[in-house]
Amino acid sequence: MNKTIYNIIDKPKFSVIMANYNKEEYIREAIESVLNQTFRDWELIIIDDKSTDNSIKIIQKYLIDERIRLIKNCRNIGYPKTLIRLVNNIKSDLFGVLDSDDTISTNALSIMYDAHNEHNSCGFIYSQFMYCNERLSPLRKGYCRKMPIGSTNLRENYSSAFRTFKKEVYFKTEGFNDELILGEDRDIIYKMEEVTRLFFVDRILYKYRIVPLSNAIVPNKINIGRCSSSMMKYNAFLRRKNNNNDFPSLTNREMGVELFIGMIFSFKLKDINNAKLLLNEAVKLNKIILLDIIVYTIAKFFNKL
Repeated sequence: MNKTIYNIIDKPKFSVIMANYNKEEYIREAIESVLNQTFRDWELIIIDDKSTDNSIKIIQKYLIDERIRLIKNCRNIGYPKTLIRLVNNIKSDLFGVLDSDDTISTNALSIMYDAHNEHNSCGFIYSQFMYCNERLSPLRKGYCRKMPIGSTNLRENYSSAFRTFKKEVYFKTEGFNDELILGEDRDIIYKMEEVTRLFFVDRILYKYRIVPLSNAIVPNKINIGRCSSSMMKYNAFLRRKNNNNDFPSLTNREMGVELFIGMIFSFKLKDINNAKLLLNEAVKLNKIILLDIIVYTIAKFFNKL
């Protein structure tokens, strides 16, 4: 650990926000990855969401560096609400999200800070990432890429970690949705699309750790996530339709297919009322929904070959 004592920065150039809940095995590496940045003018704000492990003891060892702040939730409020609280506590005009079981490369803040200055009209700038195993050994490159002209994250997942924001632009949206169980990262990207241009830094700046009970591998969380995805896309679809803005959206037929898929996962979760709601909205948007589902399934099948 870097034991140099730094003075409190009144207004750092970059804020890193980190929500933590029971990540004692990994949070040390996450914090160290910020301490090891070549870019030095940063603050790290950590909010612990009432952990029951030794996370607090580990974090407190790093508070000798006054660029690091620890805030403790008095009760467990969940990840989205904690993110909202984090954003409300940042001092800088730029911020990025680092999960407490992941890490960023040593040049991540420097590259992102320069990118925000160079692309001043872009309120959301993201990088490429690497999927890693529990020991942070690389597994495969992430899926991020430059947004094609006329396309949208509603149709393809182009944007992910390292997710960085201009604070002023973030507050033009409704912010993170505190009612979501999963998928708040996708939801905020949809919202940012509606208020600003996006820019992609084609560098691997973020290591995403796949851990036991990860959202990516637990079946029930996959079902919940897929349901949430359909609803998030539908909310974005309605916002864009009502605002008559120039940002690309899904067609009625595409949105109908998305809602139908969400209906299937709702049935898997035995949420019959939500399944009926999604099916009803899907049929309203797409009268030939069954034909489109067949086409969609065939396309998915051949894409896997």
